[in-house]
Amino acid sequence: MRNLFPLLLYLNVSTNELEGTIPPQVGLLAINTLDLSNNAFTGEIPIEIGDLKVLHSLNLSNNFLTGHIPTSFQKLEQLESLDLSHNSLIGNIPPQMIQLHSLSTFNVAFNHLSGN
Repeated sequence: MRNLFPLLLYLNVSTNELEGTIPPQVGLLAINTLDLSNNAFTGEIPIEIGDLKVLHSLNLSNNFLTGHIPTSFQKLEQLESLDLSHNSLIGNIPPQMIQLHSLSTFNVAFNHLSGN
């Protein structure tokens, strides 16, 4: 599915007391930076985030997200910074993350993850 919206450079809705799940429609955005940190988002990270082809920075830290890191993140070829810290994520860090050659910042501290 192609993106239906024009390129949005930066969306920062951090520290706004937002709650509920992150809607899967977020995958329809054409965005460089997405910051949803310091809110009260719950549930799993939508696999559709992997459809954000021009995403350079993703910050989902300091929420109440559960489940696994989606393997669809391997499609985020331009991703430079990923912060998933301070959530309740479980399981292994997907080995496909090694394919993200532009990734220079990767923070998954304070979760329940394992792996390299």
